[in-house]
Amino acid sequence: FGCPSRDARLPPTPRRSARLGSARSVAVPMESEGFTSRGDVLEPFEGGSSSIALWDVDPGLSFSLKIEAQHLDRLMLGLVPADLDLTQIKEHTRLEDCRGLPMYRLCLGSREFFAFDQAFLVRDLHVPSDGTIFWEFQNGPRPRLLLKVGERGDPIDLFEYCKVRPPHQLCEGTFKPFIRDVSAGMMFPKLRIRCTLVTRRVRPCIDSEAFIARANRLIWEQRKYTDLVVKTNDGHKVCCHRAFLLTSPVFAVELERWVKEPVEISVDGCRSAVEGLLEFLYTGQLSSQVDAAAVLPLAHRYQIDDLTSAALRRLLDNLGPATIAAAARALRPLREEEGLRQAWAELCRRAAQEPSIIEALALAV
Repeated sequence: FGCPSRDARLPPTPRRSARLGSARSVAVPMESEGFTSRGDVLEPFEGGSSSIALWDVDPGLSFSLKIEAQHLDRLMLGLVPADLDLTQIKEHTRLEDCRGLPMYRLCLGSREFFAFDQAFLVRDLHVPSDGTIFWEFQNGPRPRLLLKVGERGDPIDLFEYCKVRPPHQLCEGTFKPFIRDVSAGMMFPKLRIRCTLVTRRVRPCIDSEAFIARANRLIWEQRKYTDLVVKTNDGHKVCCHRAFLLTSPVFAVELERWVKEPVEISVDGCRSAVEGLLEFLYTGQLSSQVDAAAVLPLAHRYQIDDLTSAALRRLLDNLGPATIAAAARALRPLREEEGLRQAWAELCRRAAQEPSIIEALALAV
């Protein structure tokens, strides 16, 4: 990594508070090798073969490592599990050594990003030789690993850019950053780096889909302030909210006829199947207690495609001697329908391969 030959001069250390809201600033690395530390400035040993610095981060925290230096292209930035020490990091220098290890490294000079034992080229990364960069890890259900050049630069999400799927360990926040001088031992101008690590405990963001699912589940289970009664073919009445039925085009048309007064409508299905259909409209989930063979015709009749798919998957997944007769009765009237022919063919193929299923079908005739 060729660098201009000039003295490394850093701006004076800015005065900062030890705490910024919920943030905590740390200048000195937890461990270092090949570096001398003077306050928040690191200098590699002259002629040293390896210079690496590692910071400690408490579990569950996000961090931002601010790095000010000349010759930034001589640095490697890393993110490693909290239980790795400097010796172990140095032992994992080759890609094949990192198979199965959630270790992430970015070489600023070559623009190469290493995740586990894979290598990616970050073509949109442009790091000046001199300046400031931020190496940031955002903890949470969807963790992010960011690199930002300068105070006003746009960050690059390396996980998203390289299509890397973070492992579940990252969500637990048990990771810490390190930097390494990849030019150690070479004849380059002296390198001086000012580093400040800021950690923050980020409030967990609300998963909107999970929140809606929980809220709708509560509405379904409590069934308060209902404005609609659904009558089943076995004489039961199910109270519900008409707004949730609008997902079905058939229900929507029928409800158009009733605007002001409470309404009672009839559905040609047994109580468990009708309640299973209504519960799905509320929660988007097909209860494990519901007979999929009984729900499938209702889902098709009321044009609830997602419920039709869910019922089909359960029918085929649970296909066996005890369920084949009901599954065949549910699918046979729909076998010519677009999108259901493949399911009927799969049922027939599975039945033909199992003598016990064939016998169960013969006994059910």
